[in-house]
Amino acid sequence: MSTMQRDAAMSCLPCGFRVGRYTVIDPLGRGAMAWTYRAATPDGKLVALKVPYPRCLADPTFVVRFLQEGTLGSRLHHPHIVRVLEAGEDEGRLFLALDLVEGRSLGQTLRQCGALPVATALGIARDVASALEVAHEKGVIHRDLKPENIMLSVDGRTRVLDFGIARIAGEAGLTTAGTFIGSPRYAAPEASVGPVDERADLYALGILLFEMLEGTPPFDDPSPVRLLLLHARAPFPARETLAKAIPDAVWQLIAGLCEKDPDRRTPTAHEAVLAIGRALPAAS
Repeated sequence: MSTMQRDAAMSCLPCGFRVGRYTVIDPLGRGAMAWTYRAATPDGKLVALKVPYPRCLADPTFVVRFLQEGTLGSRLHHPHIVRVLEAGEDEGRLFLALDLVEGRSLGQTLRQCGALPVATALGIARDVASALEVAHEKGVIHRDLKPENIMLSVDGRTRVLDFGIARIAGEAGLTTAGTFIGSPRYAAPEASVGPVDERADLYALGILLFEMLEGTPPFDDPSPVRLLLLHARAPFPARETLAKAIPDAVWQLIAGLCEKDPDRRTPTAHEAVLAIGRALPAAS
């Protein structure tokens, strides 16, 4: 067991433990930085409660990002965005209370099911693009779109979560120049060399759509540095080499989203929503 795994296991809160006004019911899962629990308010409302590992609180930058997630998430109200209900601190323990989404992540779905039907993949992509449109209109760039940050609820709704490393367009970031933030597997070519804008989220959306249709992302490598270089320099996989056929309109959609030059990429999330709508008839 790694040090991180030991720390995570030791910091798991027991059933009945109180954090602020929330009572822990059971753990929903753990990530690299925090446990997420099913919890209840005093009036019985169920929420998802995100509580960082104690070791993370020693990093001031992490604390700022965690609280920023609460600030940004609370201002984003949309059917396809997981809403942050409260951000707070209780006896030195930080927490976020979020809408509880019963379902599984897109990452879990892809691992269990592999490639998705074209219509299903386009529907998920359209929901994500719609969420990005609202975020971008408010000046919020997600910067870490990946399957684990997209929830597929039991009622069939797609929900985007985890704005913990998002930033407000035009504001200074939280890292020094040259430091990469995000997930290399879905990173726009420009993300490794400087600041990004909303178009980096659209590139990630294109990579996600490709992965949903093919079952694997277009670029992969165990080395994060090599993976960033592949996004920046390697040609996109040729359509004729793919394991599964992709309709013409859908391929053009992916190509527009995954342009390496952001000036040639699909320019806005609104345009992406429209393009996905035009591609949907090809899936029927």
